[in-house]
Amino acid sequence: MKISKKIDDSIELKFSKIARKMNKKKQISYSLGLGEPNYQTPKFIADEAYRSIKKGFTKYSSPIGDYNLRKKIAEKIKKENKINAKPDEILISAGSKMSLYLTLLSLLQPKDHIIYISPCYTSYLPQILLSESNIEITSFDLNKEFKIDFEKLKKKIKKNTKAILINFPHNPTGQILKKKRTFRI
Repeated sequence: MKISKKIDDSIELKFSKIARKMNKKKQISYSLGLGEPNYQTPKFIADEAYRSIKKGFTKYSSPIGDYNLRKKIAEKIKKENKINAKPDEILISAGSKMSLYLTLLSLLQPKDHIIYISPCYTSYLPQILLSESNIEITSFDLNKEFKIDFEKLKKKIKKNTKAILINFPHNPTGQILKKKRTFRI
């Protein structure tokens, strides 16, 4: 795979570098650039991490995540979301960027089409480009009220459209997609 030359540091990473420098100089007390809190990890979490290290939980785990955790997640989503998933169908990743990258990597092929909603989380475009650099990308703008015009979105869909990235609550606007909205192709 050829990595796109269009990928640059995200705006939140650039902002966070500036904020860290300012923090060192005591010019600001916290930064929301990467969503990093301005407080230390709570003691009970640090203590549990230390106990786990002392128990020997220091080796590589399964690349898809700890089985017992995946089992608990399967139980939770069955109970709360009515989704029947087996632990072997659940993957634990290091964060949303990794999850999005793995998902797009598994879906996108050369010449596919993807639509993403704009404005959007600044890592969407780099994740798309890392997943497959030889695809057609459409940025679809929210309307003046920062909502999706589903009729206009429907017109952007092509035969080779493989994915539409929609996130709600929307980042960065905070809009929430209403449950009553339906979208049929």
